[in-house]
Amino acid sequence: MENKIAIVIIVVVLLLLIIGHHFLKTYRSFKAYMFYLQAGVISEENADMAIKLLEEAVKIDPYKPEFRWNLASMYYNQGRIDDAISQLECLLKQDPNALSVKKLLIMALLKKGNKMAAKEIYKTINESIQDSIFHNIFKNLD
Repeated sequence: MENKIAIVIIVVVLLLLIIGHHFLKTYRSFKAYMFYLQAGVISEENADMAIKLLEEAVKIDPYKPEFRWNLASMYYNQGRIDDAISQLECLLKQDPNALSVKKLLIMALLKKGNKMAAKEIYKTINESIQDSIFHNIFKNLD
């Protein structure tokens, strides 16, 4: 009888841990989305506040590409090029074929004056969709 009670207690504790973990994970995702949505509303009025909210969203859920993408774009638009590059590189690790990420990364690298690194990213873009603006920039670097 004591063994059955011990087994029931262990099973109940394990179930509570599983349910608690699932609830915490859902809550963290919800909280990250709330920061993300608030940043979208605030970004027009206060870029610094929007950046802080997006940073919090990325910290909570670093694998949501839309969080990093918006943070990278805000950094880029605010002239925080190194921060933008860092976020864009993380995005490329998640999706190495993300064309919009590659284009913004190229622009950030060019803005920083790193034409060779920008050209390396440009080379990874399928030739049929390479942008003529970038083509004109890189044709003289060969």
